[in-house]
Amino acid sequence: MDQRCVILAAGPVADAAALLPWLYGGDTFVAADGGMRLAARLNVPLSAVIADFDSAARADTPAGVPVVILPAEKDQTDTEAAVQWGLDAGFTDFLLLGATGGRLDHTLGNIGLLYTLTRKRCRAALADEHGVIRMLLPGEHLIDRIEGHHLSLLSYGGDVTGIVLGGVKYPLRAETLPLGSVRGVSNEFMAPQASLHFETGALLIAVVKD
Repeated sequence: MDQRCVILAAGPVADAAALLPWLYGGDTFVAADGGMRLAARLNVPLSAVIADFDSAARADTPAGVPVVILPAEKDQTDTEAAVQWGLDAGFTDFLLLGATGGRLDHTLGNIGLLYTLTRKRCRAALADEHGVIRMLLPGEHLIDRIEGHHLSLLSYGGDVTGIVLGGVKYPLRAETLPLGSVRGVSNEFMAPQASLHFETGALLIAVVKD
């Protein structure tokens, strides 16, 4: 399936208009509970609402939109359940919005969902008003420059080895980024794209502004 599943979570979004450039024509939108409010602010049509309705009221569901009601006591967050809905529907491209800010544990959990999706060979990103993050697995990658944004690389789950990074102010040449190191934070683009290769591990890639 070539379409993208955009999951709208209930995290705080001060400037919804700043998220509009991340949306594409043909996106399928799914609200995780209070993400219905973000859908209304973005004026996008929902294909489903996945919720236990602890952060939104059932009456707020737009007319005609299918609803998957989750139990209040469950092993998944509403956002994870929405990701599973997208996987079950056959999507392999995901964007999470409203998934940062607010409770730090939810933000960290949503970053974990990027890892889960990437391990399933899906394309996945999480965007907010400050930029976008992705999870990448070993291989060759190109990272598009966004004017006024910095590039950060963080190891995820373990050491990342054999990193070759070009097109930036501070390149890396067959180096290791240990788990917990912040060496890769706040690099600068020197070309329209940064080139990245690494051998083992998982990298969290952030293209963000202040």
